[in-house]
Amino acid sequence: MLIVALAGCTPSTRMEPGATWVNSDEQRIILTTAGFKATRPIRVKYTDAWQTQEYALFRADGRQCEMIYAEADRAFTVALDYQMPIKKMVTTWNLNSRQNLIWGPLGRIDRRFGTWFYRPYN
Repeated sequence: MLIVALAGCTPSTRMEPGATWVNSDEQRIILTTAGFKATRPIRVKYTDAWQTQEYALFRADGRQCEMIYAEADRAFTVALDYQMPIKKMVTTWNLNSRQNLIWGPLGRIDRRFGTWFYRPYN
């Protein structure tokens, strides 16, 4: 009897590039702020060979919160490098395009799952 075992030769479990709705067991973005706690967000994910991104849109009582979570596959040596810093990027969104934005201070949250950087604005 001959038994052969191969390990480490399986292809990546990531899908071909594309966008899909986020299943409840795949959610990475959770917002527990009282103003949005009862809302059901719209969630979309983009996946390719080396990354997964989740976009979540929360709306409640005339307020809106949009978040993007990006994660690189640990099997690849990559950096998540964006050409548009946050102050430039948010002015390209329709909601902000004709607004005079007031920026809050830069913030950082360190958790066991990673570090989050943010900057609120009105």
